[in-house]
Amino acid sequence: MITIGKIREKSGLLIGVIGGAMVLYVLGQALKSAGNSSNEAQIEGEIYGEPVDAIHLNELEEQFLNMEKQQVAQQQRDFTEKDAQTSADKAWNEYIREALLQKEFEALGIDVNESEIDANIYGTDGFSVYPLLMQYFPDTINKGAVDFKALQQFQQKAESGEQVQNGVDEYNQPTYFSYSDFWDELRKEIRESRKANKYVLLLQQGVYVTSLEAKEAYVTAKTVKNVSYVARPFADYDKKTSVNDAELKTYYEAHKDEAKYKQKDSRDLIYVAFDVKPSAEDLASGRERMATLRTQFATADNDSLFVMRNSEQPSFNAALSYHAAMQEGEPNTYPEAIDTIIQNASIGQIVGPYANGSRVELAKVIGFTQEKQAWVRHILIMAGGAGQISFEQAQVKADSLVNVIKEKNNFVELVKAVSEDPGSVNNNGEYKWFPEGRMVPTFNDYSFNAPLNTIGTVKTNYGIHIVEVLGRRNAKLPHLAVVTKTVRPSEATINDAEQLAKDFWSNADESPKDFEKMAKDSNYFVRPVSVFLEKPQIYGFSETAQSLALRFAFNKEAQKLDVSDPIKDGDRFVVLQLTSIKKEGVPAFEDARPIMEIDAKNDKIANIYINEMKGSKDLAATSVKFKTPVQNAEVTFVSASIGRSSEPAVTGVLFSGSIKDGSTTQPLKGTTGVYMVKVVETIPAPATKDYKAEKTDMLSKAVSSVSKDALLSLIKFADVKDYRIQNRIGAR
Repeated sequence: MITIGKIREKSGLLIGVIGGAMVLYVLGQALKSAGNSSNEAQIEGEIYGEPVDAIHLNELEEQFLNMEKQQVAQQQRDFTEKDAQTSADKAWNEYIREALLQKEFEALGIDVNESEIDANIYGTDGFSVYPLLMQYFPDTINKGAVDFKALQQFQQKAESGEQVQNGVDEYNQPTYFSYSDFWDELRKEIRESRKANKYVLLLQQGVYVTSLEAKEAYVTAKTVKNVSYVARPFADYDKKTSVNDAELKTYYEAHKDEAKYKQKDSRDLIYVAFDVKPSAEDLASGRERMATLRTQFATADNDSLFVMRNSEQPSFNAALSYHAAMQEGEPNTYPEAIDTIIQNASIGQIVGPYANGSRVELAKVIGFTQEKQAWVRHILIMAGGAGQISFEQAQVKADSLVNVIKEKNNFVELVKAVSEDPGSVNNNGEYKWFPEGRMVPTFNDYSFNAPLNTIGTVKTNYGIHIVEVLGRRNAKLPHLAVVTKTVRPSEATINDAEQLAKDFWSNADESPKDFEKMAKDSNYFVRPVSVFLEKPQIYGFSETAQSLALRFAFNKEAQKLDVSDPIKDGDRFVVLQLTSIKKEGVPAFEDARPIMEIDAKNDKIANIYINEMKGSKDLAATSVKFKTPVQNAEVTFVSASIGRSSEPAVTGVLFSGSIKDGSTTQPLKGTTGVYMVKVVETIPAPATKDYKAEKTDMLSKAVSSVSKDALLSLIKFADVKDYRIQNRIGAR
């Protein structure tokens, strides 16, 4: 976008918001006659309570679409649905900026006369030459300058109404470039740019910083309090504390209107995927075709050349070693099913054809190296994350399960019932023959050092793992020359997968409450996803599948527990269920429960801590009594941190003026725990009467942000509403 982009680059956000008319004219002149869309179209948005001008918005969308297509073509890639959406968003932003600023210009009487425009074109009367003229009329001798002779000749042609044929239309009729139309668009472009310049300068003239403000900024930043404190983190509370429904409802009623709990318009979904993978028959057919190369490969003199000629992925690296796949189809792996053959193979031997995921491969062994490997199975109990149990709770659960396994020998059964590792749960929890160093350190150390066939627990960032080491070996890693071809699912295989999805949908639609149970009983993995209306996106879905899924989720008639028809999503079909409909505003109690439960629990722990610590003024005694160290810190009001924790509420008390040097606070509830703080010494800001540096810095930041802040304020004041996404997905 030549014009708009350049103006913004030179003049800031508001300077460039009224721009692009000339370039849009050049790229989209033919669209003017086609922009007569019906006034009965859906309302795409509102400004000041009035609907946007659908005709003008459509014109902008078409013009920006043309420019986006040009940019994509220059990048030598296909134009996608995402690119189309990007161009539409740019058009919307341009429309909003134009509409808001034109209203401001009219209210303030900001305008530009013809002589100003002439001065901006030719660089007279103290004006600089309008930057884009250097691109349209470049001086071939003096780089960065304008060829004014060519500019004057163009103006003369424009004033005489001259036109020149520049092509033909879809009906093979001649089309013409109008010098006067272009010249008019150029002058309009300059006029709007100058008006925006004047508007920004007017705003900047109203920005100032007082000496008192500068002094307060200096004192606030430079005043330091040296403190000693004891902290009792909520996470350290060692008793089983929970909140019952009555307590949680009391907390909900007291806090539901707080901004941090405000709910956005969103939907919660779960879905099951039915992958379209080559069937056994498809793979068998692929192996038969590949088998015809076996004899030729065995006698080939040049393995590299043979691979290049016959492989779908023509790459060859004699130094590359291959591993048994932890998950079938991984790059540079072979299936675990042929590992015994590989371990006993000799150099020059042909292995295969064999299936490897959705590929069939034929390999020649060209060498070996050695590697230490382990084979384990595990159960993961996730911990420490949002909505998850604590590591301590996970450890208690893991220890209990270890006792059950030792008593009942039911490891595999518990993997299916308990493990939260989707990468191994369908493989009985096993990770087979992985190299040393592949896993995270604690898991790796246990795998390669614990006695074989013993069961123990390991803590990682993911949670607590129950691990059993099944084997270790010094494995032979083959160097392979591999011919590979992808096997495409047959029409029958695709139809079979679709039928599975339809059968599941039919059953789930009849008994929607049993959606998850049906999926788990059939060994289908249920995936959750949350989607917000303001920016609806489902990661991992194709554009087409995402569009259908969003229409299902946000349809005005949608109800909780609705089940979608099967949706084709690349190489799979998906069936979704709508599990929660959340409207913007104060959340319902059940929707707020997961978030408020944590806060309510911390509130309860804080009250316990405060009651236990109340009345104490001695940090040393408090430290001993509650087994928490006395720590030291330097605190400033600006940083609002104590130690490594951001604690604005506690810091606010320290700087409130009520806590004198040598005094100790009562127990204070903070963000992460309860604090008792002694102000050892307040070090005032160094004495000075010169706050010029602070004033200059504050003024510079204020002036530089005027453009952005003004536009955001206008958008808020105009109550701009964007209905485009809601219209697209059927939410209005």
